[in-house]
Amino acid sequence: MVSGIITTEGNKNVSNVYSRLTCNRDRSCGSRFLGEYEWSNEYVDYKRINHSLNTVRSNVSEGTVGFLIIDDSLSKKDDSTKKIEGLQYHHSHSDGKTMWSHCIVTSHYKISEYSLPLSFKLYLREQFFGTKAKKLFKNKQELAMLLIDEFMPVTETTYLLVDAWYTSGKLMLHALKRGYHTIGRIKSNRVIYPSGIKTSVKEFATHIRKDEICPVRVGEIMPLLC
Repeated sequence: MVSGIITTEGNKNVSNVYSRLTCNRDRSCGSRFLGEYEWSNEYVDYKRINHSLNTVRSNVSEGTVGFLIIDDSLSKKDDSTKKIEGLQYHHSHSDGKTMWSHCIVTSHYKISEYSLPLSFKLYLREQFFGTKAKKLFKNKQELAMLLIDEFMPVTETTYLLVDAWYTSGKLMLHALKRGYHTIGRIKSNRVIYPSGIKTSVKEFATHIRKDEICPVRVGEIMPLLC
């Protein structure tokens, strides 16, 4: 059923999903499964992730470096979906405007030639929870920390890879407790405390000598990292 959903293009109804499968089961089996069987999407995710990590574990050496990637993206919807729970207006950086959508914080694992989608958390604003907001609401960084806690690396060395939105002291310290150093872009107006002295990243950069940085190639781009 999951394989059929992934490979089906267009309208993902039971008939189209079953037309993609190689088994000879009648489509009524799928209808009964979805309508009557008490199944757990958490269990399906657990089996999927566990199978993927076991495959990687048996095919990479212990010294291979892995990257846990945390990011968020929008699942955009049209106006006909207004009754779907959790939909809100979120700003889309790629479109440059606010979009009616779900906002999802995701985790991804890249190691050797393997690239594995892991898990996700749905981001909901405080007003969604009403009077229970103080107890239930979690911002994007807190959702990212939950994804970090759920992750089980297959080798000893793992780096956390994030963009500027997640590059904060709180998140970096949380990752460090799990043994992950963080790689991420940082905004020039961020305040840091080198040797206990308060300064901005922009001001601190003026004191860095060329022999204190090294070039790192990422595709065709060569940024300089301290």
